[in-house]
Amino acid sequence: MENAIVLYPFPGRGHLISMVELGKLILKHNPSFNITILIFNKPNTSTASTVPQYVASSTTQYITAVNSTTPSINFHHLPPISEVPSTPSRIAQAFLIPRLNNLNLHQALKTISQTSKLKAFIIDFLCDAAFEVATNLDISTYYFFPSGASALSWFLYIPTLHKKVEKSFKDLGDMLLDIPGLPPIRASDMPGSITDRTAEWYEYFLNTAAHMAKSNGIIVNTFDLLETKAVKAISDGLCVPDGPTPPIFCIGPLISSSNQDEDEHECLKWMNSQPSRSVVFLCFGSMGLFSAKQLEEMAVGLENSGQRFLWVEMEDGFVNAEELEKRVRELFESKAGREVRESVLGFRDEAMIAQKEGGSSHVAFAKLARGHLISMVELGKLILKHNPSFNITILIFNKPNTSTASTVPQYVASSTTQYITAVNSTTPSINFHHLPPISEVPSTPSRIAQAFLIPRLNNLNLHQALKTISQTSKLKAFIIDFLCDAAFEVATNLDISTYYFFPSGASALSWFLYIPTLHKKVEKSFKDLGDMLLDIPGLPPIRASDMPGSITDRTAEWYEYFLNTAAHMAKSNGIIVNTFDLLETKAVKAISDGLCVPDGPTPPIFCIGPLISSSNQDEDEHECLKWMNSQPSRSVVFLCFGSMGLFSAKQLEEMAVGLENSGQRFLWVEMEDGFVNAEELEKRVRELFESKAGREVRESVLGFRDEAMIAQKEGGSSHVAFAKLARLLEQT
Repeated sequence: MENAIVLYPFPGRGHLISMVELGKLILKHNPSFNITILIFNKPNTSTASTVPQYVASSTTQYITAVNSTTPSINFHHLPPISEVPSTPSRIAQAFLIPRLNNLNLHQALKTISQTSKLKAFIIDFLCDAAFEVATNLDISTYYFFPSGASALSWFLYIPTLHKKVEKSFKDLGDMLLDIPGLPPIRASDMPGSITDRTAEWYEYFLNTAAHMAKSNGIIVNTFDLLETKAVKAISDGLCVPDGPTPPIFCIGPLISSSNQDEDEHECLKWMNSQPSRSVVFLCFGSMGLFSAKQLEEMAVGLENSGQRFLWVEMEDGFVNAEELEKRVRELFESKAGREVRESVLGFRDEAMIAQKEGGSSHVAFAKLARGHLISMVELGKLILKHNPSFNITILIFNKPNTSTASTVPQYVASSTTQYITAVNSTTPSINFHHLPPISEVPSTPSRIAQAFLIPRLNNLNLHQALKTISQTSKLKAFIIDFLCDAAFEVATNLDISTYYFFPSGASALSWFLYIPTLHKKVEKSFKDLGDMLLDIPGLPPIRASDMPGSITDRTAEWYEYFLNTAAHMAKSNGIIVNTFDLLETKAVKAISDGLCVPDGPTPPIFCIGPLISSSNQDEDEHECLKWMNSQPSRSVVFLCFGSMGLFSAKQLEEMAVGLENSGQRFLWVEMEDGFVNAEELEKRVRELFESKAGREVRESVLGFRDEAMIAQKEGGSSHVAFAKLARLLEQT
């Protein structure tokens, strides 16, 4: 069966053109897909006269032209609906007609599903009634929002505003409304379609906003640099504060690459014949409507400005002629106006860049932290050692296919390719399956947020991969890295036994699992608690200011990811930890005794570490490892903070000074911001190498090295723990 995507545009010409261009974009990235665009047919009764004129003939010529130039896009006309209830409101009609088409839509989707694998259903936001049909048919549904992110931000925020204020916006006068990602807006300036909460169509907007938040994603006709604040506000979940925000895909601007009509419209001919940057263009959409009085005022204002102009109609709202003239003159004659025009020209250039290979609207990311991968591969080898008949498949996020990957931390891409190739050659019983690249990643300045977000964007591909594997194999277990928590939802829906792999130790796991409890116990962020001591089971008291930086701010966009992950880990079939019992006895006991999850059962904990690559899988040893291996035994201070390590420039300098002044050999990788004084670091390193207490610490570490070797041998604690896990997997 061929893969199919169904697009469901609103019949307005501007909506249809954008949806067609979206179809072309999908085909550009996935030429094997079959694209079907469902079209509402013209009502076949006299009630059609009450239906807005956008519904019918103006699109016919355009569709015919697309059929001839892009035959891989199919148009399917739904049967005409026999009756449209009379309503004086064009807005109500806009939402009502898609609802009346639901029966025909349901049949069309079922028919397509019988001959094709329906990968996604993309609906115009005005076709919200279709969401119910798609949900009933269990089809992945995405909303297409043909306007920009600024409009989307207030649209998604409507339900929240509805709860915050008790009156209609029209009754709030000049009261300022705070909407995430936008400057304060006067209530009287809100779009006329939502100013009256008693209007018949107001509830349509509320329902649409709520459904969009529950969809698989929202595709927006904009690009990141044009509306940075709005895009960030939506991506950070600020516009849907009462629940999760779906992925946002800024893939615009979607512009018809050529004039699909046989003849260019006279307005376009005129505009194209004018000097560059000399025309005031007022466009308010294909449903535009002015009152006669407003039309006259606009005409007077524009005419008196002395500038060339072209406009389409919009809904009622009144602008004074003198005010309009003043603003147009400012735009063309003042210094501030020139700056605005230069800015617009700059955005035009940015829009062109965004659409090119590597631009923000052409993004495809993948996430692959090398340290996590190596540990997972070693876990796979361990499973094969205990269960050689098992088939091990490691799912890999694909390498980003555009240069926008540069916005993702450098652990993400090519450094793992050579390693995977080497594993393939030395351990052929471990299979690597690369998931298809994801086509868009919402912009976020936080590397932590990216780490959790990218797996979520891969959920659709993951779901398909697991279903495919399940068709040919008995899937005994699904083991996920804790940063891939989004996969837990997929596995739960498919009823697959799921285990979390925690590549750090039991001490880190104890505070990680305890995060939800700490969240309930203290009302402030850890960063605001100063030196307050926190009691975490299995650990000595920890100052709130010393907690990992990634969880110190409960208002940060990623904080909720940690809360959710901890909660999901507690509900899993088990947690596999890269440690051994004797290394972290207290922490292991606290977790196993259920002290870190006091509000519910703790899943089995399997301490199967340390997982260390048995040989260097790379063809050439890294120069840092060569240097370290050439130093005298126990003579190097090694500071390692993970593959996502990051220092501030000032901290780097302080560390370098402290380590250099200690007189000891050292090697470090970067960590996240946090500050250690150079003198303090020098003092601690000297103590470690020169004092009696330091020697005892080093002897202790050496002892743990020996214990680690024993733990992995036959009868050792890690060997026993893994044998227990292997038996459990065999019985699943």
